[in-house]
Amino acid sequence: MKSHDIDNFIAENIKNFDIREGWVELVKKMLFEICVAGWDMENGICGKHKWAQLRCYPFAGGPEFNTSIKAIVRYYQKLSEHTCEKCGEKGMARGGGWITVLCFRHYMEGMTVLKAEDLMVSGRNETFDLESCDNVEFESNYETAKFYKKDIFGKKDLYCIISERPDYYKLLRHLPKKLLTTEQSEYLDKFFSDLKLCDSCGHVAVHKNSCKYCMDDTWESESHKEDYIDKNDYIKQSQLYNYIDEYEILKEMKSDTSFVKSPNHEILFTYEELEEYRNSLSEND
Repeated sequence: MKSHDIDNFIAENIKNFDIREGWVELVKKMLFEICVAGWDMENGICGKHKWAQLRCYPFAGGPEFNTSIKAIVRYYQKLSEHTCEKCGEKGMARGGGWITVLCFRHYMEGMTVLKAEDLMVSGRNETFDLESCDNVEFESNYETAKFYKKDIFGKKDLYCIISERPDYYKLLRHLPKKLLTTEQSEYLDKFFSDLKLCDSCGHVAVHKNSCKYCMDDTWESESHKEDYIDKNDYIKQSQLYNYIDEYEILKEMKSDTSFVKSPNHEILFTYEELEEYRNSLSEND
């Protein structure tokens, strides 16, 4: 087996993958290993992005992957779950309907910016003025808002859709009453008045035993209490996890001013415990 033949195989078959540029090097490495594992290079290989993973297949009508090659494909499929599709840096699955693996930088580049005070929403080279809307509908327990206005014929027209993101709840706080039904207005008033303090992040953002800021569940709702010594141990582990910010949740939410943070919020972990936790994550990588 000559390296020149492998290079040619990779150059030809990379064209068969429906992926973005950040996964190109990943696929090249995978194809190289598949060749070294004994794949007959007379047969083509293709692949695509599906559900935030790299999927790889032999051409229809050709031989199937053997056990060794299946293991290689699974390894790179798992690796793709943490590789930004745009740049190849460390990323995570993001999004709702169409899930994409992105690093934090590229995720935030596509983030719609909410300006709650003046009810402006900007993103994808468009700006929406919510003052011109006629009404709003909510989905997923008020985690998504669909704004409507009337078109030139007086018909109801979808203006924009906004889901949970930094300042989403601040926007909800400032919505004009004219947009809301009595039921919606009463729900939002009760939602904000009932918010409780999150022991993990310190924000008054807990709704139904889940924090809308850091996304942690409260101790009262935690289903795996047997994994912790007591409530303080659970809070400490949550704080460590959020501080290390493996999934960059708090990094994203730093710009969120929807919720007030308590000045008396207590950090339960020590520097030594933080270092120990950081080292344990490194050992598991």
